Amino acid sequence: MKRPITSHGKFGTSLTREFLKNCVLSLPLAMTTPSAAAEKIPDSVSLQLGARTFEQAGHMAFCKTHADECNVRSDDTTPLRLTRKIWNNIVAVNVFVNKSIKGASDTKLYGVEEKWAYPVKAGDCEDFALQKRKLLLKQGIAASSLILTVVEKKDKKGHAVLTVRTDHGDYFLDNLVLRPYPVNKYKYNILKAQNPAHSGEWVFVSKDFMPAPSTVPKAMSTGASAPGPR
Repeated sequence: MKRPITSHGKFGTSLTREFLKNCVLSLPLAMTTPSAAAEKIPDSVSLQLGARTFEQAGHMAFCKTHADECNVRSDDTTPLRLTRKIWNNIVAVNVFVNKSIKGASDTKLYGVEEKWAYPVKAGDCEDFALQKRKLLLKQGIAASSLILTVVEKKDKKGHAVLTVRTDHGDYFLDNLVLRPYPVNKYKYNILKAQNPAHSGEWVFVSKDFMPAPSTVPKAMSTGASAPGPR
């Protein structure tokens, strides 16, 4: 396996700790209680993934103790075929984790600016995302459809979410919002995400979205681009 690309740039290693350390200390997005009634799967768009970029500092450290989770290579990165049952499971996982884990900074929990870890009783934004990814992997969703994603909120603070890639478009699972939602709903500045083809690599995310695969004629549909596995 090739040595990870590293950097001390804004979204590379050292300064990324500062960028993400307060990601659970403000809640700008309304937490809403999910309706008991059946809800239509919301229409979404797809992230447009680009070239490889710097690995996320906290994720690199996480990979040292969870190497098997960071070396998943996928030849087929076709987005998940979303059904009502799968959608309900995704919603249930997001609600369960958001309600069962208390938001807390890494400084408070571990005495360091950034540490990516599976939460026990408390965690910050990336810990919520890791836990949701773990639970959805156990339900049989492919790793290539569950990609950790780093964004910048309107207040310019860093934040991490889990993106679920589907044929209906992509959805964010966010510790600040109880239900999953389309990736273009809250106007985050989306910076980078795990490479669907290699869970230990990260790629740029374009500011422009792509149509959901299910809305594009098969002859024209190529899916979101991403570098192939190495």
